[in-house]
Amino acid sequence: MRPTGNVARGDTNRDRLRRWAVQPKGWKAARGYANGVLVEDGGRTLYLAGQIAWDAEQQLVGKDNFSRQFVQALDNVLAVVREAGGQPEEIVRMTVFVTDKKAYLAATKAIGVAWKDRIGSHYPAMTLVEVRDLLEEGAMVEIEATAVIAIQAASPQRTAAAPARKQVDAIARPPTGPIRRRTSRVSTTVP
Repeated sequence: MRPTGNVARGDTNRDRLRRWAVQPKGWKAARGYANGVLVEDGGRTLYLAGQIAWDAEQQLVGKDNFSRQFVQALDNVLAVVREAGGQPEEIVRMTVFVTDKKAYLAATKAIGVAWKDRIGSHYPAMTLVEVRDLLEEGAMVEIEATAVIAIQAASPQRTAAAPARKQVDAIARPPTGPIRRRTSRVSTTVP
């Protein structure tokens, strides 16, 4: 599949993963996000759960500090992507949930600096949603994402992620044959 007219720019991402930011003709250019990201071949899809500003011990970082919470949540997203063998530029979709839109807007400069420092000029398809509250008491930001991680032969920069890749391989392999599902007393076979 080759993208046509409404693809703003092309980008080759490593060996076999190709992605393009999609920009409809006539639309004003997106700033800080892509309207869509088209991904072609050679990748595994990683779906990330919502990440909040927890440290490694699941203690909330940056109580009452929006930009610090955003940066920690972003760092947590990147940690999961890297653990799966990916890189920041392989994130193709991101949803940011915030409890205070005004706090987000007030923190955009600090967030922008942190973003550039960690991800550079890569912008996935993004949505920002203001919510009334988040499950974790005191959390102001939650970021969920999807990454398409290129499948390639081991390279020096991927060596550190090799054990994580093996772990992902072990759980990501699709089952063969029919799948048996069990509910409380009923067992069904799904083709």
